[in-house]
Amino acid sequence: ASDVYKRQDDVRSYILNSDHKKLQDLLLDHTDVKREDLLFLSEHGAVKGIRNKASQKLNSKPFRSQN
Repeated sequence: ASDVYKRQDDVRSYILNSDHKKLQDLLLDHTDVKREDLLFLSEHGAVKGIRNKASQKLNSKPFRSQN
């Protein structure tokens, strides 16, 4: 089971560090997107639209209550 989580983390890391707008957009829309991913993409997203979308999601109710 830990192999699966390692692979998921590898894929997340690849997407976050890529300059691939579509992959980052898909990650933002994923139901299991993490707050730390939103924080990263709000600062380092491939394009302004990704950064804005991540910021908006951070301000949404499910993520706002997490500190």
